[in-house]
Amino acid sequence: MNEHSFRLEDSLGYAIARTARTLKFGLRRAVQAAGLDVTPEQWGILCALWEKEGRSQSELAEITIKDTANITRMIDVMENKGLVFREKDPLDRRTYKIFLTKQGQELQNRLVPVVQCFIERALSCLGRAERDDLMRMINKLYVHVNDLALKP
Repeated sequence: MNEHSFRLEDSLGYAIARTARTLKFGLRRAVQAAGLDVTPEQWGILCALWEKEGRSQSELAEITIKDTANITRMIDVMENKGLVFREKDPLDRRTYKIFLTKQGQELQNRLVPVVQCFIERALSCLGRAERDDLMRMINKLYVHVNDLALKP
C-alpha cells in the first residue's frame, strides 16, 4: 500500500453508514415480527408527530433528514394506511399540516415498546457509560461536521 491508499473499511463515514443501514434493517424486521406495518422511515415521522402534531411536510423533512418529495410519498402511504391526515394551513394555502388519526395515535402504545426492545438488544454489547459516551460523541461530531459544512 502506498501513502495515498485508503481502505473503505477504515472510513468513519462508511462505518456510520453501514451501522445505520444495519440498524434500519433490524428495526424493520423487529417491527414486522411484531405484526406492525410501519417502516423505519414512517417510524421517524410518527415520532415527530407524537411529539408535536400539525407539523408541515417541510418540517417533517428537516426533522427526519429526508427530502420533501420523499416525505410527500411517505405521507401518502401513511394516509392510505389510516395513520395520518392532511389539513391545509389556514395561514398558507400552499402548505399542509400533518395530523395523526386515532389509529396513528394508538399505534404509539404498540410500536414504542417494540422499538425500545430492539434498541436495547442492539446496544446490549455496550455498558451504560459506553452508550452515553457513544451518543455524546456522535452528537458532538454531528454538530462539528454540520458547522464545517456550513462554512465556505
